[in-house]
Amino acid sequence: MSHLDHLQRITNDPEVTKNRQQFSDLCSEHADYGNKIQNLEAKLSELTRAFNKCADDIDKLKLEIEKRKSMFLEQVSAPW
Repeated sequence: MSHLDHLQRITNDPEVTKNRQQFSDLCSEHADYGNKIQNLEAKLSELTRAFNKCADDIDKLKLEIEKRKSMFLEQVSAPW
């Protein structure tokens, strides 16, 4: 019986209860942070795709502008 009494005292110890609650709270907090990280990674991926598309569109427009500029300069310098 003394062994069982000892085990019961340990499980009812305020420090053990406190540690159990801390453990539970930290596990929950850890899971929340994991979810937040996954959400941020998804958002970062989405923003990276949008950024790269925008950069591609800018490059295409630059080429188009240079092409039209060249055509304009040819027309201006052509003899009438």
